[in-house]
Amino acid sequence: LPLLQVPSPLLPSTLTTVTITSPSLKSTILSNLRTNTPTYIAAYSGPPTWPRVGVLLQVHSIGPGNMLPSGLSDPSDPSEAGDDGDLTVLAVTHRRLTVESDGGDVEHWPPNIEPSEGLEALKAEVMRSLRELMEEDEVVRGAVRSFGMRQGGDVDLAKLCDFTAGLLGLEDEDVDKILTKGVEERGEVVLVGLRRKVEAERARSDIKKRIDDKVGEGNRRYVLEQMLKEIKEELGMEKDAKKEAVATFEEKVEALDGELRKRADEELTKLRGLQSGTQDWSVSKTYLEVLTTLPTQASEQRDDLARAAKALDDTHFGMARAKLRVLEILASRSSGRVVLLTGPPGTGKTSPWRGW
Repeated sequence: LPLLQVPSPLLPSTLTTVTITSPSLKSTILSNLRTNTPTYIAAYSGPPTWPRVGVLLQVHSIGPGNMLPSGLSDPSDPSEAGDDGDLTVLAVTHRRLTVESDGGDVEHWPPNIEPSEGLEALKAEVMRSLRELMEEDEVVRGAVRSFGMRQGGDVDLAKLCDFTAGLLGLEDEDVDKILTKGVEERGEVVLVGLRRKVEAERARSDIKKRIDDKVGEGNRRYVLEQMLKEIKEELGMEKDAKKEAVATFEEKVEALDGELRKRADEELTKLRGLQSGTQDWSVSKTYLEVLTTLPTQASEQRDDLARAAKALDDTHFGMARAKLRVLEILASRSSGRVVLLTGPPGTGKTSPWRGW
C-alpha cells in the first residue's frame, strides 16, 4: 500500500481530510477518482520507524482548499484538478493495520474482538457514561444517535471506543493508546475521558444555570421597576426626575453667557440623551451644577492692609497670631490660595473674613 505520514494519529471509522504532497500518489489518486476506482493508503503518525500501527485510509473525493486553475467551479470534480501544489482529499478511515516496512508491507488487524465477561462490563460502563454525556451535550446526543443508526444494531467495544475517542477530543498521547493498545486498555482510556467530560459539562451547566438565574432575576426586577414607575407617573404620584432636572438647568443656563454658556449648552444637550440614574447621568448633572453656580462677576479688590487691620481689631479682641496670618495672606496678592482655619466651634474661624 502507498504510505502517508499524517501529523496526528487517526482513528478508525472517521471522516477526515488529509494533504497529499507526493506527486506520484497525487497522480494515482486523481487517476482513480476519474475512473471511480477506490484508492487505499496506509496512514500513520510519528517517525517512520517500523513496525508501526496505522489505519487503512480510503480516499473519498477531493476536499476543499485545493489550488485549482481559474474559471473552475467544482473542486470535487477530479477532471478539473490541477497538477501543481498539494492535494487535499476527503478520506474514510477503516481498520487498524501494522506497517511492516517503508515498502508498504502491512498486516491488517482483525476486524472483530471476541467478547468476554470483563469486556462486556467495561462496555456497559462506557455506555452508561456516554448516556450521561448525551444528557448534558446536545451535539454529542446527535452524534451518538447518528452512530447508532449507522451501526444498525449491537456494537462491539472496539468500535465504541474508536467512536467515543473521536467525540472527546483526546490528547495525541491518549489517541495513540486508543490506536495501539488492546481493547481493554482502550476502554479504560475512553472511560476516564468520558468521566472528565461529563463532570466538565455538568460544571458548565451549573455555572450557566446560576448566571441565567441571576440575569433572569435582574431582568424581572428591572421590568417590574419600570412598570411601577410608569404607573406612578400615570397616577401623578411621581414626577419625572429627568424632566425636572433638565428644565431647572435650562433656566440656569439662560443666565450664562460667553464660553461658559457654550460649554453649559453642550453638556445640557448631552444630559438630555442620557438615562437618569446612570453613572454618566450623575457625572453630567454634577458638572452642570458646578457650571451654573460659578460666579460670573469679578469681586471688588480690596488692597488696603491698614483698613483690613483696623476691621480685624474692631471686631476681634486679641488673636494677634491669627490676625497677622490673615494680613500676610492678603499682602501676598496670590490667586487661588486655599486657607484652612482650625479650632473648636466658636473660636473665631469664620468671623475674621466677615470682618474684612
